[in-house]
Amino acid sequence: MVKNKSALLGTAGVATLCVMMSACGANGTTSSVGGVASAGAPVASIALRDSSTPPVARSAPTATDGTFAVDVNGLTPPFLLKAQAATGSAVYSISAHGEAVDVNEMTNVVYAATTESSSTDAAESTFQTAAASQTQQAAGKLSSTLDQLKTVLAPLYSLYGITNPLTDRQQVRAMLRDVSFAVSNGTVTVTNKATGGVIFTGSLSNLAAGTFTAANLPSGTGTTPPPPPAIDGAALYTADCAACHGPLATSSKLGATATQIQGAISANLGGMGALSSLTSAQISAIAAALAPATTPPPPAACTYTYGAWGTCQADGTQTRTVASSTPAGCTGTPVLSQACTYVPPPPAACSYTYSTWGACQSGGTQTRTVLSTTPAGCTGTPVLSQACTYVPPPPAACTYTYGAWGTCQSNGTPTRTVTASTPTGCAGTPVLSQACTYVPPPPAACTYTYSAWGACQSNGTQTRTVTASTPTGCAGTPVLSQACTYVPPVCTYTYSAWGACQSNNTQTRTVTASTPTGCAGTPVLSQACTYTPPIDGAALYTQYCSGCHGTSKKGQPASLIQSAINSNIGGMGSLSFLTPAQIAAISAAP
Repeated sequence: MVKNKSALLGTAGVATLCVMMSACGANGTTSSVGGVASAGAPVASIALRDSSTPPVARSAPTATDGTFAVDVNGLTPPFLLKAQAATGSAVYSISAHGEAVDVNEMTNVVYAATTESSSTDAAESTFQTAAASQTQQAAGKLSSTLDQLKTVLAPLYSLYGITNPLTDRQQVRAMLRDVSFAVSNGTVTVTNKATGGVIFTGSLSNLAAGTFTAANLPSGTGTTPPPPPAIDGAALYTADCAACHGPLATSSKLGATATQIQGAISANLGGMGALSSLTSAQISAIAAALAPATTPPPPAACTYTYGAWGTCQADGTQTRTVASSTPAGCTGTPVLSQACTYVPPPPAACSYTYSTWGACQSGGTQTRTVLSTTPAGCTGTPVLSQACTYVPPPPAACTYTYGAWGTCQSNGTPTRTVTASTPTGCAGTPVLSQACTYVPPPPAACTYTYSAWGACQSNGTQTRTVTASTPTGCAGTPVLSQACTYVPPVCTYTYSAWGACQSNNTQTRTVTASTPTGCAGTPVLSQACTYTPPIDGAALYTQYCSGCHGTSKKGQPASLIQSAINSNIGGMGSLSFLTPAQIAAISAAP
């Protein structure tokens, strides 16, 4: 069950062997780590981290009495454990080799000392972040730390019959009913719960220098230990046996008797002699816990409601899920898979990588090759040929034989002819012309025929054109321009509308356009008018209306005011002298 058993049994980290077993696992390793957790309040769960790289974390719930078992199949010891209380407090422990351990205030002190965690926050940080090397280093300190505690707490341990806290877990649990262990700011304090007296206080880093006060020990100090607590056989099974034989409810040893258990220990079956410290009462309690319970009637067969079948997969099956099963607590095996005919999806279209196009051939096509095709198993037809324009190679250059140069012409060039070109079918451009200096004969004087003189321009000139000159090729200078007196045209003006009549009895306007361009004239921009001052509606309202109406009639329509005057409403006929303009001003007054 345990590798190198003799080495383990020789240390404080002894691995507790399981009752009545021949082997714990195929390789002699434990399948779970169990024990009892207590943290001063009900413990909801146990968390465990192993020494893998990176560490693997697992958790398990606790029973109402604090017992637990965490599955450690495939994990690497040593293990760090944490018991989380419903109140939020936590205590820690270490299982060096996968042995059963309790998690309580006393193991919390051992954890703090071996991991050098001087506070609750430091203990939690170590649990969450410790590397495998750190966990292994802490486990290596376990034996020496337990020895130090055994020395400094010798009177307390003796009172409860504790020789090894890892194996004497029942005695440790009894002790923790009477005393409390606490770690704060690197200091360990052990207190008598009944009196509040401090039994021990000392530094985590130097327990041997701590102070032990025997006077504060619980009652019965030094002679008679307190009466043993009731033995919890289920807790003992979980702590010492579940790792090898499974949880109590499904244990492979259900129905085993105390005699069979004692016989296995006495005969050291599978190394069971390591449990020789168990008392007869403890073995009887374990046997009582293993007594088979009354077999309940078999549950009813389930009726299942399923979800729709999923898509047929490549392995020729399709699956579905159970939407519901009735009645509650029924048993059965739902049909979640069936055979089907798998129709693979059509292959993906290929994507090709090509070489460069080859030279255009005389047939008017050029080709290329496929360098790669993706994805694998795709389908498609690569384009390996395309039309092109074939350009044949150029012919050989011609060598020409020429005739003599001709006379220089008026365009400054003489010409010649090709008398022969070689080879046959050659290509080239013969030189049949070159520059020369043409000397023309002197021309005759020209006689010009003109068009009529044009209109006199603003620059004081007028022009005409030559309609004919004789003889052909003659020379001369025609007279095409002469001076004249320019008279600009009279302007035609476009005006803006007349502005309002001003207090000086004039109104003005502006020129918006004048035609034609460059014309001359004087626009009419001002004229006389009769100025009429604006009517002060607010003053008229104050003078004729506010005395009766205050401000209540301000903003009334002019038509309503005029109607009231015309109808002499409230004597308003007296205002008939007011003009429509004055009435409109009163209506508009602010």
